[in-house]
Amino acid sequence: VGGGSALMSFISSLIADDDDDDEDFDDYKSTLSRYAFRNAVFNLVDSNARYYVLVQAEILDLKNTAGGVTSNPVFATLRLSRAKSIAPCSARAKTLDCATTKPTKIKRGRDGHVAVGWGSAAAFKFPLPPSTRCDGTAMDASAESLFSGPPTVVQMAIYEKRLLGDLLLGKTSASLDSLTEGDPVDEWLQILNEKVEGNGPAYFVRLRVSLRFELMHINY
Repeated sequence: VGGGSALMSFISSLIADDDDDDEDFDDYKSTLSRYAFRNAVFNLVDSNARYYVLVQAEILDLKNTAGGVTSNPVFATLRLSRAKSIAPCSARAKTLDCATTKPTKIKRGRDGHVAVGWGSAAAFKFPLPPSTRCDGTAMDASAESLFSGPPTVVQMAIYEKRLLGDLLLGKTSASLDSLTEGDPVDEWLQILNEKVEGNGPAYFVRLRVSLRFELMHINY
């Protein structure tokens, strides 16, 4: 490992001079830029330490406008993606970057409050390419970068578990624009299904997304 613990602690506290001055970056990308800069410094001093990004999506609850929820178990397929991605988020046609939760039965008391919530979670980890800004451009103006930028959206498809085949309740997505380290995004999202829209109660899912960084040592 290049550098001692004191050096690593110093690098981990660094902030680039222009870290907070780029108006093109939202809160999420500004946070990633801070750690991408630290990775560049680790590389400069020949250290094999690197920060990896960990995005965790917790599904806390599900309800509909009728005040209830399906009596059957439910599960979700989640995918961390870029906003312009056209890859599907589906339990039937999963890509390698999808995660599927275990079927969970949600129960409510007579007062409508959650007796047994959903409580499932999926975690996604990805590296910060060396010497690359979050917009995909290289820190070295003379170099070319093939990085398309970080994933910025959590996609989600919600299913009801049935004996003769799983029923798609709907799909939704959450933007990561306002996500920062130590300040999770917690919101209710309407899940949409074109096949049943207007013909039944609308479903809403409560999703909490958190961001943190793991310092790891890579092998060259």
